[in-house]
Amino acid sequence: MEIIRSTGVMSGDFVQINVTNGYIVNKVGNQLILVMAAPLPVKLISFDAKKRQKQVVLDWVTASEINSDYFLIEKSADGINFQNIGKVTSKGTSDIKTNYQYIDLNPFTSQNYYRLVQYDVDGKSSMSETKLVNFSDDRKIRIWPTLVSDWLNIDGEGLGDLKVEIINSTGQLVPMNGNRVSGIIDVNFLAPGLYYLRTSDDQSISNYKFVKI
Repeated sequence: MEIIRSTGVMSGDFVQINVTNGYIVNKVGNQLILVMAAPLPVKLISFDAKKRQKQVVLDWVTASEINSDYFLIEKSADGINFQNIGKVTSKGTSDIKTNYQYIDLNPFTSQNYYRLVQYDVDGKSSMSETKLVNFSDDRKIRIWPTLVSDWLNIDGEGLGDLKVEIINSTGQLVPMNGNRVSGIIDVNFLAPGLYYLRTSDDQSISNYKFVKI
């Protein structure tokens, strides 16, 4: 890295003056220090998250990459507490546009917040902006009791058109016994813990929380 120094009449603490043409101009004491800026490892052009039927499709594009290793995809129900749901290997080093895609097959709450964490080969990381995808259902669905030991009741408009599934607290689909009868769901087989009853059709997904005791 080449450093060019220039003296002057300025004095005081360190101040970054400008960034231009790949150089950063700093003022340190009475000196101007012109430092060549290191190129960004990954230049992210865009990051989008879109609903596609019962899934969320994440697409992002990079303009260039230097020693990039991989991307982690993180998801949150509240925009605060994120968990890793996937990993995509990056191009590595490239000076052309590169398109990436990841599909979340199991959105598990009405609100889904997504972000990317990009890692370099040396372990350094950077984070993208956060995107929100909201799954909503206008039907008036009700489940009870929310603290349940054996049978879960569900009623509402258009139940016959809905697919019903059980999702655990980590977003994984739980196989059901298949004995849903007249809006009654057998949950005797579930281990104690937090679950979501997911109702879905071709247009929307909704999740309803209950606890197996």
